[in-house]
Amino acid sequence: MIEVELRAFVDSVTYNRLLGAFGIAKEHTRQVTYYLDTKVDTRIQVSTRGGRVWQKLGKMHADAREEYELVLTQAEARTMRALFANLGFGVKVAWFRERSLFQLGDIVWTVDDTIGYGKIVEAELLVDESAVEGARIKLQNAFAKLGIAIPEKVVFDEAYKQYLLTWETLTQGLDETWVEALGA
Repeated sequence: MIEVELRAFVDSVTYNRLLGAFGIAKEHTRQVTYYLDTKVDTRIQVSTRGGRVWQKLGKMHADAREEYELVLTQAEARTMRALFANLGFGVKVAWFRERSLFQLGDIVWTVDDTIGYGKIVEAELLVDESAVEGARIKLQNAFAKLGIAIPEKVVFDEAYKQYLLTWETLTQGLDETWVEALGA
């Protein structure tokens, strides 16, 4: 399956509007996601609801990428992080994100607040390779209905480059125990 996703940075007003408009979240979590320093985009996540390890093939911030994923428990995700570290794979960057996930029809929407990075809305469809362009158009139309402009890829590329340089300062004092403080 191919993951087709579009995303946009949003301001606080739009962020709160979307949380209200989408209704009750299917999931509300805190996540720490580690991008490993590997040739293939490999990530490990520890979340209030468990964990996962996954890889995305293709170019960062592309609309459509092949993805491989293993869903794990929180303890298994921590073990996977240790195993990769023991193999010499360090952490390139870590993201501390509070996420609300909504299923509206066949579109999965996430509304994120990532410490030091910003507020983001993302829509995703999983499709066969032959349906990628139709899925992209469907997502563009969904964003347009919400009145949200999808930025050029360079906006996310530049924000990512900046975050890579500053994430350790922006998230200083945070560790995986942050995920457990949801609702505290």
